[in-house]
Amino acid sequence: MFNGPPALPPPVVLHFKKNNMTDNQDKRKILLAGLTDFLKKNGFKKKAFTYRRETEKGLIQIIELSLGQSWSIKSGEINLEFGIFSDEWHKFLNRWKMPATLRTTDCEIRDCYCKIVDLGKNHNWYKLSNDLNELILELISVINKDIFPFFDQHKTRKEILESYSNVGEGIGLPPRHKLSIAVLNYGAGNLDDAQSQLNEEYKENEKNSFYQEVYKNLKTEIEKTKAQQQV
Repeated sequence: MFNGPPALPPPVVLHFKKNNMTDNQDKRKILLAGLTDFLKKNGFKKKAFTYRRETEKGLIQIIELSLGQSWSIKSGEINLEFGIFSDEWHKFLNRWKMPATLRTTDCEIRDCYCKIVDLGKNHNWYKLSNDLNELILELISVINKDIFPFFDQHKTRKEILESYSNVGEGIGLPPRHKLSIAVLNYGAGNLDDAQSQLNEEYKENEKNSFYQEVYKNLKTEIEKTKAQQQV
């Protein structure tokens, strides 16, 4: 039986020397280098400009450093993003193949929808100044103070479902949150709850082709799983 990864160590703050770079891509590389040891000590694995930590089989927490587009008002800034991904959310709700590198855009729970984490007035956007050491320490502080506590409260499907029952979509789910929860209940093995929620959502959105597709696919999987359990 899968019991998830070993217990995670407490956050550790590291210090780094100053670096002076001019290119935004290079500056992000310096920031990533400054964050990597800290996040690895907390159970995360790095790939490209994202970090991932699997807390339950198929349930993955993501932290990402994304650059503002060069043509946008966010040019010269970096965004500290976070999200929670699950295999079943991707299977039933995402209309693209599993990417080689998971990003927050692949997550169902995302910081852009979250109402229970203080993202500050700038929504976790930061200027890429020359004092990257100071920025690294600020990012570590935000991760420690805001993101880790949120992640620690949402390590399992059961915890996410309990949080949703108390807070609703404010935990970071999109407008289709009721459908998201139906799918997550399926992933958690709560087949009757998943079926009931799925039926309710289908009745309210039966003319929506996306809901029709999810209803058909998830209903089939629920019935298949129930049949296997009866054997």
